[in-house]
Amino acid sequence: MKTKILMATLLVAAIGASVYFYVIRSKQIEPPIPKFDKSLV
Repeated sequence: MKTKILMATLLVAAIGASVYFYVIRSKQIEPPIPKFDKSLV
C-alpha cells in the first residue's frame, strides 16, 4: 500500500511540475516587460 501511495504522490508531483513549467513558459512567450519599463521610466 505504501508503495502505491508513494507512486501516486510522485505522479501527481510530476504532473503538477510539468503544468507549472508550462504556465511559466506560456507567460514568458508574452512578457509584460515593456509595460514595467514604461512605468519605471
